[in-house]
Amino acid sequence: MMAGLLATGIFAYAERGRLSTGFVTASADAGLRLQTIEVQGRAHTPKEVLIAASELTLGQPMLTISLPALHERLATIGWVREIAVERRMPSTIRLILTERVPMALLQTEAGHRVIDEHGDIISGADPAAFGHLTVVAGSSAASNAAPLLNILRTEPELFAEVWAVTYRSERRWDVHLRNGIRVRLPETDPRTAWSRLAVIDHSKRIIDPRPCGDRHACARPDDRRAEYSGSRQGERDMRLGSRRNSHKPFAILDIGSSKICCMIGEIDKLGTLSLIGQGTHASAGMRAGEVNVCRNSAMPSAIASRAPSAPPACPLPRSAS
Repeated sequence: MMAGLLATGIFAYAERGRLSTGFVTASADAGLRLQTIEVQGRAHTPKEVLIAASELTLGQPMLTISLPALHERLATIGWVREIAVERRMPSTIRLILTERVPMALLQTEAGHRVIDEHGDIISGADPAAFGHLTVVAGSSAASNAAPLLNILRTEPELFAEVWAVTYRSERRWDVHLRNGIRVRLPETDPRTAWSRLAVIDHSKRIIDPRPCGDRHACARPDDRRAEYSGSRQGERDMRLGSRRNSHKPFAILDIGSSKICCMIGEIDKLGTLSLIGQGTHASAGMRAGEVNVCRNSAMPSAIASRAPSAPPACPLPRSAS
């Protein structure tokens, strides 16, 4: 009894297989064969990699293509973040890709790796093709780099001088400029510090690009972009604008019509710029760079009636503590 039932089941399964094969063959003879593979959203994924991973063959019956299996194979490509697969009868397979966006070059012990906006390494991406990206170094730097780079991009002119950033003690960033200067951003509110540095540099030109003849100043080394292994003499020659390294704190004061900005910095023996303090205060009595009104000061009427040879002294507001 059991043997008879088993034999009947095997016969039915084989018969269903023959019917299925016959149906596929008939559909192929009717024109349901793969003739076109449409791809949307491909920018970086190599064509040959995509074709190899799909395992599709032109002319194969459309009904033999498993969409879930095709999706699974294509999702293993390093550049692919998301993918949608569609079967368009009678002869088309459409692939809709969402690729990873290259954000920076991560410095690792094995060399540079291209990372996306989430800090993930893009498998198969050639670092040599993305030498224009910012180099990121330091422990946990990859996963924390996107917010910093977004801050740096808010000042395009200053960001154009940035070639590398280093995550220090997993709490703050150093920004390395092309002229050799290293800017130490504070742990708290780096956006404000970066914006104020850009404003002051725009008006005072404190960051002066070095001539391109200096390897440490202008060019990225081909294979050691963020290892900072230049000579000590080259580092000692770094300068901030036209000011030679004094190894002492200095202040930059910008008095405007609406506010007064002050930044206090220091350059160490290696030419590293550190931001020590910063502050702003509302400005009064200034217009177009000249003293306009003196308030909170008793001025004799005699002074107002004569033509002074020089503008009277006017007390400046106290700086923000």
